[in-house]
Amino acid sequence: MFKLTCLILVLAFICVSSLNAADDKTFPDLPTEFESPVLMDIPFFGKQKGRLYYSLTQSAYRLDVSAFGALVSDLYLFDLETPAKYQITQQQCQFVETLDPDTFWYMAIPPFAEHVGQWNIHDKICQQYDASLFGLLDVQYFVSNETVQDKVEYTLEQFNVNVAGFSTEMEFLDVVPGPQDPDLFDLAKLGCPPPRPPVSYVVEGYVKSATTNRAVEEGVKVELSTGISTTTDKDGHYKFSGLSESNITFTVSGNGYYTTEKTLVVNKNIINGVANFIISPKMPRGNFRAVLTWDQYPLDLDSYATDPNDCTVYYRHKKCVNPNNSSAYVFLDVDATKGYGPETTTFVGFDGTTGTYKFLVRQYSSGGDLRKSNAVVKFYNADSLVSTVEIPNSGPGGKTWLVADIIPPTGSVNVINKITN
Repeated sequence: MFKLTCLILVLAFICVSSLNAADDKTFPDLPTEFESPVLMDIPFFGKQKGRLYYSLTQSAYRLDVSAFGALVSDLYLFDLETPAKYQITQQQCQFVETLDPDTFWYMAIPPFAEHVGQWNIHDKICQQYDASLFGLLDVQYFVSNETVQDKVEYTLEQFNVNVAGFSTEMEFLDVVPGPQDPDLFDLAKLGCPPPRPPVSYVVEGYVKSATTNRAVEEGVKVELSTGISTTTDKDGHYKFSGLSESNITFTVSGNGYYTTEKTLVVNKNIINGVANFIISPKMPRGNFRAVLTWDQYPLDLDSYATDPNDCTVYYRHKKCVNPNNSSAYVFLDVDATKGYGPETTTFVGFDGTTGTYKFLVRQYSSGGDLRKSNAVVKFYNADSLVSTVEIPNSGPGGKTWLVADIIPPTGSVNVINKITN
């Protein structure tokens, strides 16, 4: 809940962080240093009380919340060489993560906001200002004012944030402007460890053809869900550096290939192995293909494709020809025996056949657990990927994975996905 609160608040202010320096004096100037008890109304969690300490001068803020009878304090410190977030629980302080300097909360109404009217909040007349960012994020500011010694002072009484249809409110119950005690943010006095420098990782590998298990040509695109991309070199190699810890989806595409994707857990450097990608060349219309890949262990998995005439293609019998149509046949393109795959089976003239094709996988290696192989079979017709089947990673074990039945002429895949002996 605490992380959700802070995420929503960051979203509210990140959209204005680069704009608050504007000289637009249309809107009231809010305090740059204050503390206040707050009441937060958060989706799925209801109302939660806390206390916010805010200091623009010290480039820091702190939110204290009582959780399960204990005080939990989140500190956001931006004046460090490496901005960082810390959390204090039961007087124990720990480093949480490094911060992007651009996510500092600027307690100000952005220049693109609009004045839309006034409301009575906390028995005070408040002016309402609304700000919207690309229709994705809407923030409402409610500001009161009073005259003290002929000077008008403004106070943010409440703001509401709407993100993707979920609304969050934060009420400032008693804002006390003024400099904040530096001890609130002092790492040494709070017993906090020094911030860790940001960690980054390297992911590199090769893009290989599913039908040859050899590296593809130069220029195949590898794109990350983070928005960056690269292309393979003349050896089919790609490399990304400076990646943050996260789950990242890799999408691989190129002329003459079907696009494929895979998600990697990036929490260490990943060189080859699961960082290698198998991409299937496109086929003439009427053909069909199954591509098996897995992790390093078990070392040897074998695919078995049985045609409607009970002829089975596998590593010892690599081709079956349809006795009623010699231009229709099934063959094993690649047999991998050292982990990862691919094992690729191509069905030629598939649309000119009838009956049911059965596809299964057997563990040849004596060591390793088939359920832990992370095996995946991707089925393609001439147009695109039509089905992806991932092996069950729990339940009864065994050496045989019944994957699917395939029905011509279009290649309808009836998934079985069951491990047996």
